[in-house]
Amino acid sequence: MKTLLTYILFSIVIFAGCEKPGPIELVDTSTPSQSISIDTTGTGQQSLITSNPSVDSSGLFGATGGKAFGLMLVAGAHFDDVNEHHDASLAQLIFFDPLQPIIHNNDTVSYRLVNVGEVRINGLLLARVPQHFTISGISFFDTVIGLQYSLFSKDGIGGRGFQFNSNSQYVFRNLNTPGFPIFAETVFTPAMIRVISPQAGDVIDPSKNLRFQLQGNANEVSIIIRKRPLGNASIEQEKPLLRLKAKKKDDEIVIPSSLLRSLPRQTEKYIFSFQVDVTRKKRMVGFLSDVYLTGSYVHHLMLKIKQ
Repeated sequence: MKTLLTYILFSIVIFAGCEKPGPIELVDTSTPSQSISIDTTGTGQQSLITSNPSVDSSGLFGATGGKAFGLMLVAGAHFDDVNEHHDASLAQLIFFDPLQPIIHNNDTVSYRLVNVGEVRINGLLLARVPQHFTISGISFFDTVIGLQYSLFSKDGIGGRGFQFNSNSQYVFRNLNTPGFPIFAETVFTPAMIRVISPQAGDVIDPSKNLRFQLQGNANEVSIIIRKRPLGNASIEQEKPLLRLKAKKKDDEIVIPSSLLRSLPRQTEKYIFSFQVDVTRKKRMVGFLSDVYLTGSYVHHLMLKIKQ
């Protein structure tokens, strides 16, 4: 039986014309020397998505990368549009049970979730929220696979007072655990990253290299480009058109014009998401697989591409 490995937060990267996995180095003679590449890893046709709009209906928090059966996540997000600005924080714990697969058409497509008891982060009790699993492209395949643990706040509302802080430590602890070992695990958060220039709503000329001025201590940055969703739809509703990896040079990242010209010309508004992650992998006592402990921060910026 063919097995499809479960991605904790799974993203499919779509780039027209790329068939082989791996990074593609970009060459543009008018671009200053710096490291930037397209990440085409995992360009399969079937997308397996664990979605939970009841926690983050706006889709401010997307994929953090990595492949494992367990995740402890502390994340922050900032969103900038012309007349819309948001800050959000997320704490999440989710463990899949390798011994309880979910089968669809003779394939293992996901796993049931593990009950790890009462969980707190820096003393705050995490809420237990039903976790949905869907398969994109298959109508009506949406099932609850168990309970995840999370706290979510947006613009200071919700989340029992939980707030993301950069360069900080957050400790996940569990209590009253039915058959699951007691743990106390620390997640380290990265420095915040902010795009200073261009600003939300600016019109970009795709015939010229696009220079971003950044604020923050992060060296390597992930950049995701997608269409601006209509209305109040979730950002994550739009699949990434490009996923880039770049290293700052003098607080600047340059996207070559050749990449901008590859974006669909019929679309005017795009979301450029700049994300930094701090991740470590650990094998916990009493759990059958690896767990990712991840701190993440993302700045979403709406820009217009000149038609």
